[in-house]
Amino acid sequence: MWFVIRNCEVWNATSDASEPWGTGIYLKNVIHGTLENNNCSGNSNSIYLFSSSYNGITNNNCSGNSYDGIFLGSSTNNIITNNNCSGNSYDGIVLGSSTNNTITNNNCSGNFQYGVHLFSSTNNTIRNNNCCSDSNGIHLCDSSSNTITNNNCSGNSQYGIHLFSSSNNSITNNNFYHNTQYGIYITSSSTGNIIHHNNFYQNNGAGKGVNGNCQAYDDAGGNYWYDNTAQVGNYWSNWDGNGWGTPNAYPIAGGAGAYDKYPLSNPTPELSPIALIAGAIAMFGITAIRRRR
Repeated sequence: MWFVIRNCEVWNATSDASEPWGTGIYLKNVIHGTLENNNCSGNSNSIYLFSSSYNGITNNNCSGNSYDGIFLGSSTNNIITNNNCSGNSYDGIVLGSSTNNTITNNNCSGNFQYGVHLFSSTNNTIRNNNCCSDSNGIHLCDSSSNTITNNNCSGNSQYGIHLFSSSNNSITNNNFYHNTQYGIYITSSSTGNIIHHNNFYQNNGAGKGVNGNCQAYDDAGGNYWYDNTAQVGNYWSNWDGNGWGTPNAYPIAGGAGAYDKYPLSNPTPELSPIALIAGAIAMFGITAIRRRR
């Protein structure tokens, strides 16, 4: 740890016509810094790192900005943890052309667009985040080989997770509950993604029983909606219990012939919606409010 920015309040940085783009805290070409316990609300962007590595962004309030909460551009090996990135007019946390970063235990709810947004980014870990009441909880564009695990992606106006031209990502142990459209939506040549041990509850109009629409969409094909070695897939609240071990067990919408061959009979207990939402409330003690552009 070479320097620390701690316990500061930064607001009203709104002139975004040129660098530093109306940002509360802006770091460029820096390493080994720590940003913690800062209040960076009411700016264009709260925190922006460009071409910076091995920094920690922890316990900051990055809410209510006219653009994004936290933005990393061309940055590597940073840790973003325990931040409140809610109620922003664009996204909660954004990684652009960034690798080997860890995004964990953040509240990314109530943003107008995406809770967590990755574009042209690889080998990042997105874990234990609350991504609720956004447009998409997590959105990947042209991003590959990322690990997405143990996130709560519920109550979003479109999708829990959207993969666009994004391949070879691992999506496991996430919770998708009451998203207006699909829990996971995969499009545009996104192949080789591995998806299992996730819980899907009543997404896309699926009812409380076995009736209703499919809760996931895949028009690319070449994705794995189950772990073939362990013979385990995902929990679907509207699976009828038939066809286990066959392509007819739980067909995935989208016309690419995708299916979950080994649906789980019971949800993963630690990922129940009540447990995850209660944990988020306890962690952050707030209710996210959606802002409009």
